[in-house]
Amino acid sequence: MHEFGIVQNIVDQAVAAGAKHGAKRITAIYLKLGELNEIEPSTLEFLFAGMSRGTTAEGARVETDLVPSSLECRRCGHTFSAPSRVTACPRCGSVDYKVLRGDELIIESLEVE
Repeated sequence: MHEFGIVQNIVDQAVAAGAKHGAKRITAIYLKLGELNEIEPSTLEFLFAGMSRGTTAEGARVETDLVPSSLECRRCGHTFSAPSRVTACPRCGSVDYKVLRGDELIIESLEVE
């Protein structure tokens, strides 16, 4: 499950950022999550709750802003959306495309005490 590594990274980064700014506790984490990451927000929240135990982020609320995908076909230039990286251009069938957005995983901000 690739989610474990991703969530552990979120916990580590949030805790480090909180410590850098003297936070005693992190109460909320705001994320931008691209749909191409194929991580369900509920799974991310569940794993975060367990992996943040014993840290300043324990009990923090996780707010996720889901970013839809936007892909551009390198063959025909068509821009399209897809829920997965395993896809083909709906216009020409090419699998050679570039991701314009939808693969983000960004900690936008933290609420701290």
